[in-house]
Amino acid sequence: MSLWGRIARLVHQSRIRLPREPISAAELRPGDWVQLGAERWRVMTRRFEAGRVVFRLRPLDGTADAVLVGPSATPGDWTLEHGGSALSLPPELLVVFPVV
Repeated sequence: MSLWGRIARLVHQSRIRLPREPISAAELRPGDWVQLGAERWRVMTRRFEAGRVVFRLRPLDGTADAVLVGPSATPGDWTLEHGGSALSLPPELLVVFPVV
């Protein structure tokens, strides 16, 4: 494939996601979209508590809300509380689509 063909293919792709550093809790804001695996969530609120940041999430499909807990200062694992269970997530699994 020629160089022009490769460039044309890249330009016409629906979404290109380049690797980046894991997001910190301070960067995530209400209105942003978060993808965890195949599920997408909208950040509704953000609350700072002792040593952590708590986000209330609403799923795209409209089922039950969830709570995402992240560390406030140092990079570390996030916790998703949904449906009565808590799941620990490494920061690399959070894909964030910020609202500008």
